[in-house]
Amino acid sequence: MKTTSLKGTLLVQNLIVAIFILISFSGFSQSKKENAKKDHQEKKDSIKTTDAKKLTYQKFLKEGNVKKGLFNVYAIKEDYYFEVPDSLLSRDLLIVNKVSSVPYALNGHGLNKGMTFETKLVRFYKDTVLNKVWVKTINPRVQSPENDAITLSVKDNFGESIIEEFEIETKNTDSTSVFIKVNKIFNGKEQSFSDVLTNIGLGEV
Repeated sequence: MKTTSLKGTLLVQNLIVAIFILISFSGFSQSKKENAKKDHQEKKDSIKTTDAKKLTYQKFLKEGNVKKGLFNVYAIKEDYYFEVPDSLLSRDLLIVNKVSSVPYALNGHGLNKGMTFETKLVRFYKDTVLNKVWVKTINPRVQSPENDAITLSVKDNFGESIIEEFEIETKNTDSTSVFIKVNKIFNGKEQSFSDVLTNIGLGEV
């Protein structure tokens, strides 16, 4: 009688343990499915957000206000972009900075509207590995004959200097030009292309 009772007790205990394991496994499986579904949804939403913000050549054509020139300049909302063609890469380009107007506070520092305060000779280079456009400046006054023995030393000691970098936002259909955002060189955040205060002696020491 006792043996039968003991067996019955053990059977009930084993059955309870089995039910508990089954419930735990079911809950774990359900939780795992929900987490996987959540991760998939977050990844999907992230991809949508990224794609929505991504600039494409078609977006420039449809939404951009373009001004044709050496570099086509595109305006999208408050942002400005240069379209840099491959034909102008590594070419000598002269930047001439002129005063467009003079505030009263600077009127006594020898500034006049229309005067040139800085010139720079620059070259644009495309870096497809880092997805950037580098801008370097050179000093045209330092030259030597091509076949002269000192030419190698001149190249090593008077090389180009990097003054700015731009992320490549996108490229045109046949990849012969790239688009770069140029806000920072016109809104005063960077003085790499134009530094009027330093050139008139009022810049940071």
